[in-house]
Amino acid sequence: MKTRNMIVLFVLAAAGMSAASCDSRAALTRKRIKGVEKGLLHAYYFKSRKPQPLNLQDRMAFYRVPAVSIAVVDGLRLEWARAYGTKTAGAVDPATPETLFQAGALSQPPAAAAALRLVEQWRLGLDADVNAVLRRWRVPGTGPAARIPVTLGGLLSHSAGFGDLVLAGTPRGKFGPDLLQVLNGEPPAVNPALRPVIEPGTRDIPAESGFAVLEELLVEAGGKPFPSLMKETVLDPAGMTLSSYESPLPEEWRRRAASGHLRDGRMIEGGWLDYPARAAKGLWTTPSDLAVFGIAVMEAAMEKPSRLLGATAARAMLTPKVGVHGLGFVVEGRTRDKLLISLEGRTNGFSSMLVMIPDKGQAAVVMANGESGEFLIVEILRALSAAYEWPYFKPEEKPLYRLDPAVIRDYLGRYRVTPEYILEVAAEDPCLVITPTGQAPTKFYVDSQAVFFSIDPPARVRFQRDAAGRVDRLILVQGRSIQEALRID
Repeated sequence: MKTRNMIVLFVLAAAGMSAASCDSRAALTRKRIKGVEKGLLHAYYFKSRKPQPLNLQDRMAFYRVPAVSIAVVDGLRLEWARAYGTKTAGAVDPATPETLFQAGALSQPPAAAAALRLVEQWRLGLDADVNAVLRRWRVPGTGPAARIPVTLGGLLSHSAGFGDLVLAGTPRGKFGPDLLQVLNGEPPAVNPALRPVIEPGTRDIPAESGFAVLEELLVEAGGKPFPSLMKETVLDPAGMTLSSYESPLPEEWRRRAASGHLRDGRMIEGGWLDYPARAAKGLWTTPSDLAVFGIAVMEAAMEKPSRLLGATAARAMLTPKVGVHGLGFVVEGRTRDKLLISLEGRTNGFSSMLVMIPDKGQAAVVMANGESGEFLIVEILRALSAAYEWPYFKPEEKPLYRLDPAVIRDYLGRYRVTPEYILEVAAEDPCLVITPTGQAPTKFYVDSQAVFFSIDPPARVRFQRDAAGRVDRLILVQGRSIQEALRID
């Protein structure tokens, strides 16, 4: 009886310890979520001032992004997922963690995993000429690809020689091209025929074109329509139950989808565009689904049991092959304890980003239904970095410089981007103030004698001089947008 009582007491104590541990983990998670929601950070801060935390809802309003969805992985498990805002601007339908977003380039890692599944089944070879498999369409054997063939490994690592052509979408409900028409550059496709523009294997160029070719290769090697092949080889094994490569989306999926929005907050015509090159940018998904995909890849790379990939294939995805590209991901760092795996995704009206830190078993996926979401997402990643003590995504400390007034006077004036879009450049010590047509003025601080930066929104401007030494233009860089403005007075 005494022994039995001791066992009971031990079990009760263990249960208490387990409950306390669960409570502690839940409390830590709540603290982290609050830190993210109230701890967004600008890209820059001045040396004499501490970074000021920002509120997520306020920043969504600032960037005119109606909805943001976040999923976070810790210890190789999905720790939390939350969504904020509404699926459409001005509507009352709330976004939830189950709301679907367009993934843009985040469509590519699952497609890469599907290709590696076929490699593991000996149906494709990483280093073989893809034209040995392609029948309906073939990579043109002229130009840069004449001597060196395009390979599957080259397509997956963005080193097959294709350029950075952006493949267009079609407004929902409108007639658009199929994949073959995109590959051939035939109407109603608006792009030229897809072909390598530099010698394959020489360098990596993020190329949607290469993943359009990959889709055709997967269909021919897999013997199934692309959405079905992806569901069978990747989505189901990874547990991505709220993801689809169907285009157009079936009705039951459309009800779950967020609408995309332009930088000025207006909704995209029809809510979104359909993309025929689905391996390149056609996935509809949630941050949680992409997070569990990331978990599956990291677990496989660590030789844990996986229904998705073997260890060799998973490690290839997380190892740089050419430049910074692994097979489907961008890979920074060369040693296991310094690896940062990432990828940004954009379509018309949507922005997203995935990051993984394999050594910590951590990851995060953030998706937004606004084009300005690319700036908001990085602010969220800075908050996540602070909450999870990452060495990445830190705000940059800047000194507060002043330039000689004579130098500043050289830059003042009006600069034309288009006849309807003018930038007015004025001075306000210690910075320049640039006022675009129809927009609020923005302060730009000195970075160097000809380069200035703004904090909110984050942007950089560089002034250039003509042969006579007169300032004749400026270059405005905001995210991936680069605009040249010619001086008109």
